[in-house]
Order: sequence, then C-alpha cells, then structure tokens
Amino acid sequence: MENLEGVPETQEGIVIAVEPIVATGTWKVKVLSDGWTAITLDNKNAAHYEHTLAITSGEPELLTIFIKGKNEFGKRTISKKYRGT
Repeated sequence: MENLEGVPETQEGIVIAVEPIVATGTWKVKVLSDGWTAITLDNKNAAHYEHTLAITSGEPELLTIFIKGKNEFGKRTISKKYRGT
C-alpha cells in the first residue's frame, strides 16, 4: 500500500474510480507499448474491473452497477453493509 500522507479526505462532489486487479500469479504488472494494456509480469490469468463512486452530501453513490440482462448501467446508494459502518 502506498503512503497516503497528504491525500485529502473525501468531500462532496468528488468522483472516485476504484480499479482492482485480481491475479492468479504476481501482482506486478507492466504496461504495453499501446500505453493502455496492462499485463502481469508472469503472464498468468488476471481480471480487472472498475467501479465509479460519487461522494454526495448523503450516502456515497455507486455509479457503475451493471443491470443483469440489460446492456446498461444504473446507479444506487452504497448500503451500510459495504461501507463498513
């Protein structure tokens, strides 16, 4: 984990992209010459996904919820269960 010293606290109006990568091998990656594609150094299977969060005056909103069976995204408030409160 990087040192978060100097990183501001979240505040209303901030939008955050959370982009974890789950890998079967090493966590170390390199970016290919296209400047976009990332692969693990050991070339084992890996998966990347993203969620975008909006910090509001009320509950944070998860903006990237895929609606099963439809080719569209919705938005919803993050339940307390997932916020750890």
